[in-house]
Amino acid sequence: DKDGIFSIEISVDKSLDSHKLVLAMRDKVGNVTEKEVQVINDAMGSIDELMIYADDKDVTNDKLASNKDYELTLRAKLTNGDVVTINNATLVEWSHISAEGNAAISKKSGKVYLSAPSGSEGIVTAKLLVQDNGTYPVSVAFGPTNTEQILLTKDNLTVEISDMPYTGKEVIPDIKVLYQGVELVKNSDYIVSYKDNIEVGVATVIILGKGKYTGQVIKTFNIIGKVDTGSNAGGNTGDLMNPIIYMTVLIVAGGVAFILANKRKKKTTP
Repeated sequence: DKDGIFSIEISVDKSLDSHKLVLAMRDKVGNVTEKEVQVINDAMGSIDELMIYADDKDVTNDKLASNKDYELTLRAKLTNGDVVTINNATLVEWSHISAEGNAAISKKSGKVYLSAPSGSEGIVTAKLLVQDNGTYPVSVAFGPTNTEQILLTKDNLTVEISDMPYTGKEVIPDIKVLYQGVELVKNSDYIVSYKDNIEVGVATVIILGKGKYTGQVIKTFNIIGKVDTGSNAGGNTGDLMNPIIYMTVLIVAGGVAFILANKRKKKTTP
């Protein structure tokens, strides 16, 4: 339509755990952009939120004691209230950042384990490699536990962060973190991890409390692409599509997936 939104209806095989779709688009000057999307079958329905479980206990945004090993699983709460375990390892990306010690994530027989030796401290993040409304990254901290720890929340924490230009590489902005107006010290009071911080669009910043602070706060910033101001071959002004295609995949009953692609346009000047 006039807003650059269109839909495509496809049929999928419900016997498969997931499907990989590729949308290719050509702009007015012949450049082709491809966007790959992986979707799960509609038996899971629409995802409301993701949760990390350690040894069958929901520990999302919590803190694990750093003196043992844990079996980790990612579970999805659906909009109908059901909770399902995502057993397909190819659909989940696990990562961790260690601020202290030598913690490690390992996979054995299709299961994921966190080894957190005494004195280690950091954050574990799980990302579902499926595009859906509730598939933002979720995290859990590990480290020494303290009953007098201060819980960081979106209400008591201020994060100052600016939008950044696209560089083609991982974008790491300078941030300022304040708890009730008092600036906290990075890697002493909190640690930071980033998601989706390479391509143009919305990037995610995860602030995780450390030391006497605990809890997790998620913020976002924009990565802004550069506009090409060069002349085209014919010397005329034309509309060119931005090579980024914003897509939403909706999983609906009956094994049918709908793809909505929102095209953003930019102009070149002679």
